[in-house]
Amino acid sequence: MKKKDNNKINVTVQDIAKVVNISASTVSRALNNHPKISQKTKEKVWEAARRLGYQPNIPVYLNQEQTRAICFMVPEIDNSYYLSAIESVRQYAQKKNYHLYIAPTNSSVSTEEFYLQSLINLKIEGVIVGLSKTNNKLEHLESLINYNIPTVLINKNENNIEATNIIPDIFTGAYKATEHLISMGCKKIQLIVSDAKSPLYVDLIEAYQTVIDEQKNKIEKAFIHSNISNRTEVENLLNNLKENNALPDGIISGDMKLNSFISDWFENNGLKIPENLLLVSFETGEKDECTKNTISSILVSGSKIGKLAVESLFKQINKQEIKKETIIVPAKFIIKGSSIRF
Repeated sequence: MKKKDNNKINVTVQDIAKVVNISASTVSRALNNHPKISQKTKEKVWEAARRLGYQPNIPVYLNQEQTRAICFMVPEIDNSYYLSAIESVRQYAQKKNYHLYIAPTNSSVSTEEFYLQSLINLKIEGVIVGLSKTNNKLEHLESLINYNIPTVLINKNENNIEATNIIPDIFTGAYKATEHLISMGCKKIQLIVSDAKSPLYVDLIEAYQTVIDEQKNKIEKAFIHSNISNRTEVENLLNNLKENNALPDGIISGDMKLNSFISDWFENNGLKIPENLLLVSFETGEKDECTKNTISSILVSGSKIGKLAVESLFKQINKQEIKKETIIVPAKFIIKGSSIRF
């Protein structure tokens, strides 16, 4: 460990590597959430870094006293929802002559905790946090409030923290979508999602189940499939349903990727959409009724969420106060040919 001029210990990547007993390059990749590093290794590295007091290698410009910056803590850096939100925040911050620091957390509370102390030490003026799980405890985020750092939370969460919360109203869009499939004559409707605990899917699941319960006299079979995220898992699920003569006549998929896998399986098995299956996809990108895409969708705009979040953040920064409020953003249900039975 090297010492700075102010006699404080400067912890290096090499120091962490010695403690965890792995290479410095592996430590570096773990600190940056590299996808090829296992979550177990990342957790060991984060824990050692916290114990030793390591500070992330924040870009030099963030350490300059005259530089003004905000941070966006993002659980999934490759998710279209967050990518759209990041771009909205970046554009707005740029107009205000602020730097935007992106902190990818990989949906890890320990990673969020690791970043927080650095953000506080660097005197970041405001933080937007993309919440990753609805049942995560948020006590660690209260340190932002305690230091009077304007904070905006994105997504629904069961915890009650004194900050502004931007929540997409996915329930209403999903409710309309499920009702629509029943109105089209579907009696075997299934919901397929990757992570049932994701804030983006909790209301989707709740709305689906609510409609099924309300109209159970019109439904023969309904089921929710979670932890389905790749082509193989989709194919295994549908093959199993086919073997048991339980193929659905209506599906709501958790994203366009799942939707693509489902569509391919039906086509490869001599079945067609919408003749044999009515299909609705949950989407978090940018789309409107005029696009050529033929898939019906429950649409949440990441761009709009990001814009509202950064606008709210700067209002707090300008007033130098933290405001507790909840802003609901409606989700659209857009009907296209994939869910219409003629």
